Amino acid sequence: MSRRRRQKAAFRLIVLLLVTILGGCVVIGPQPDGELGRRQRQQAEQLIKGHDYQAAAKKLALATINLPNDNETFLRYGEVLEALGRQAEAAEVYHRALKNDGDRKNQLRYRLALLQTLQLDQLPEAVALQRQLPPETFQAGDLQAVILLQQGRPRQALILLADLAKKVRAEDQAAHIAYHAALAYRSLKDDNNTYSSLYQAINRAENLGLIQQIQRFWNHPQPAGRSTGHPGK
Repeated sequence: MSRRRRQKAAFRLIVLLLVTILGGCVVIGPQPDGELGRRQRQQAEQLIKGHDYQAAAKKLALATINLPNDNETFLRYGEVLEALGRQAEAAEVYHRALKNDGDRKNQLRYRLALLQTLQLDQLPEAVALQRQLPPETFQAGDLQAVILLQQGRPRQALILLADLAKKVRAEDQAAHIAYHAALAYRSLKDDNNTYSSLYQAINRAENLGLIQQIQRFWNHPQPAGRSTGHPGK
């Protein structure tokens, strides 16, 4: 074999080896760091206490990467995004969490379906999620009332909410019921019950997204003759 042929053969062998080696390589990105994720979650909580929701959202975004199956962190992240008025992003966070191996799936479906019903104009998707909830739960009942409201049936929604209010004990659940009742009363042009329900809601609300919705509701133009003061908490 001539020298030139040997060089070509050697070159082909080198190329073949490189292709084989590179073809077998798997690019591995940064792996989740649970300890770091928990620190980021704690830092986010401190920022929330200081009402710095923008910075808290950034910390929680990182925390969800490091805690990919911790749905408490995903729920908190979505809650902060809702408080910032970033509903579409919050919905995407809930969608992501529903695909992981974590728990709290019913609460994720509930939060996502509320956004779809009241803010994102995605009622059919919300109805589909509501059907996945155990019928005896608060989430299923409250969401059914909100769906009735969006379907133009506020009186039926109020009947369901009144029955649900007798069963709940958690303050934030009671706040959701009161807020949704306020929406129903507003659609019926019942000002007294609208603002009575709204006061109950703001004084019980704990969820940051719900508080943001109540404040936005209150800041809408008031019917003639209404006070424009702010609800207390």
